[in-house]
Amino acid sequence: MADINLLPEDKQPLGSFLSWVLTSGRYIVIGTEIIVLIAFLSRFKLDRDLTDLHQSIAQKQAIVLAAQDLEKQVRILQNHLLIIKKFENQRDFPPKLLATFEQLIPIDVSLTELSSQEAELTLKATAGSNQGFSAFINNLSSSPSFKDISLDNVGKNETGAIEFQITTTLVN
Repeated sequence: MADINLLPEDKQPLGSFLSWVLTSGRYIVIGTEIIVLIAFLSRFKLDRDLTDLHQSIAQKQAIVLAAQDLEKQVRILQNHLLIIKKFENQRDFPPKLLATFEQLIPIDVSLTELSSQEAELTLKATAGSNQGFSAFINNLSSSPSFKDISLDNVGKNETGAIEFQITTTLVN
């Protein structure tokens, strides 16, 4: 059998290039084709993942939109409950305050007027003696329920009793 070589000899530049292309070059070409095929096939998976992601986002948007009215109702209900709780706390305010004053007021001091706005309390009282007046002021200032005590008006009435007005801030 006869051997026919159609390639030029290796010593010529074209011959050495053709020899390299037929030996090492074909591995590079095959490797490149494999990479291209993997990229082409992975495109199908990535397209499917993208479609699934868009569907998932659309479903979650629908759920959020459906729950939007419920969330508004819950927020309104929470605001109503907060208002009710505030009124409930204010409803308990006078009995607690009166119980506190019952402990602080000496025997010869009597309250004539008591009013409150927000956390500020104004009271008018009459003391039968200087000792009762000073004891009441001391008791009020030492109480943890009151702060910023201000003695606004002090005077004596016709009977000699001390009339005074106090403004203070309540501590919750």
